[in-house]
Amino acid sequence: MSIPKLKKIKSEKKYHDLSLSDEYAWVDQPNILEVLKDANKLDPEVKDYISANNKITEDYFVDVKDLQKNLFQEIKSKIKLDDTSLKFKDKKYYYWAKTEAKGNYGKRIRQLIDGSKPEEVYFDPRPASLVDARTARPCSILRAVLSGGACMRAGGGC
Repeated sequence: MSIPKLKKIKSEKKYHDLSLSDEYAWVDQPNILEVLKDANKLDPEVKDYISANNKITEDYFVDVKDLQKNLFQEIKSKIKLDDTSLKFKDKKYYYWAKTEAKGNYGKRIRQLIDGSKPEEVYFDPRPASLVDARTARPCSILRAVLSGGACMRAGGGC
C-alpha cells in the first residue's frame, strides 16, 4: 500500500511581524464557496489526492463494511426521534427543547410560567429558506440570515 503524497510548495505569510511558513497553502482555494456547491471546481490535483486517500480507507475497512451497517442501524433504532427535554424555569418563563421525527432540527420553546399565553418557539434552526417569510417579522428574518436559522414565535414572528 502506497500512501499518496501531496506536493509541497513553500509559502510564507507575515502577520504582525511574525512569519508563518505553510507548504500546503496552495491547497486552499479562493473560490471555496463555489467548490462546496460544485465539486468539479476543486483543483484536480487535490481531488486526486482525496480520492486516493478515500480508496485506501475503503480498502482497509472492506471486511467490516457489514458490521458498520449493522452498528449504524442499531444505533439509529435506539434514537428517539420525537423527544422533549425537561422544562426549566428562568425568571418568568419555562424553557425546553423539542425534537420531532419529521424534521432534522430541534426547536427551542418557552412559555410564561402562569400559562396565560401559549407556548412559543423562540429558536427554530431550520435554514432560512424553509421559513415562511409571510409569517415572519423583519427581526426574525434578520436573525434567520445572521444565524442560519429562524427565530420565530408560534403564530408568526418576534
